[in-house]
Amino acid sequence: MLVSPFKLYREAVEAMSADPTVQAARQQHREAEAALAELRARHAEEERPLVEELHEAEISVTQWEDPYRAKMDDAQALICEAVASIGQSVTEFGVEAKYSAGRRSTKWESVARRLNAPQSLIDEFTTPGKPSVTVRVL
Repeated sequence: MLVSPFKLYREAVEAMSADPTVQAARQQHREAEAALAELRARHAEEERPLVEELHEAEISVTQWEDPYRAKMDDAQALICEAVASIGQSVTEFGVEAKYSAGRRSTKWESVARRLNAPQSLIDEFTTPGKPSVTVRVL
């Protein structure tokens, strides 16, 4: 039996959140942000070293999150394909994939050239847009 991509996505999010290295990188990033905010409040001209530290912390977070993000991206692609094919929102394993039908556009200039256009004529000049799916952890 195939594993649900919703479950794969949720597991990747949870594994990333539980990874001590990711947690440490995120904590370092939060501390650098706090120190920078404090320094900005006191000495705007002395903030450069902390800006560099914050940048390094952001790189560290990205580096440690990347393997999890790759798994999440793969699962998200499967989720989007499946949800788009059924045309409705789905929630599984605490992950919501919200379906939105594609936008419709009408060539009103073409319709306006003809007076008293019936709905069938309006439909003739109306094309649906591409549907979209948004994935998030609840």
